[in-house]
Amino acid sequence: MNKIANAISKAEVQTFVKGEEVRNSTWYLLNIEPNQNQNATEFWKKLVTKLVYENEALIFGINNHLYVADSFEQVKFSFRENIYRNIVLKDFSVKTIFNESSVIHLTLNNRNIKSVIDGFYKMYGNLITQGIANYKKMNNRKFSLTSEGQVKQDK
Repeated sequence: MNKIANAISKAEVQTFVKGEEVRNSTWYLLNIEPNQNQNATEFWKKLVTKLVYENEALIFGINNHLYVADSFEQVKFSFRENIYRNIVLKDFSVKTIFNESSVIHLTLNNRNIKSVIDGFYKMYGNLITQGIANYKKMNNRKFSLTSEGQVKQDK
């Protein structure tokens, strides 16, 4: 998870207003410091971990800060916005009920994403192992022996 989260945290999240790139408070929250207790790297690590292990994550805002919920309850509706309630952040229960338009709810389409990532790491490990073996094989000392006549083949 850390490799994926570190890659995401090193990327810059761009923010746009009317087609123009701006570095406003939203840009600052997503790239520098989302809240008083986390920097952007810690925030993205928690978000990626929640996505991979639980297949969904909820980002919500309070007092111009962004947080990743540890747990939440989603109430789905057909013809109006879904709502999110019983949000827990560490040991604190958030009493506010959030509408779909005021949160970022991320879900993964693949329920078995952890096994997919583990498979990639296994393939990557095999690739590295094979590369090391080939490197050793190709860079070994090689000798050529030429002799005149025939050599008796015995012990």
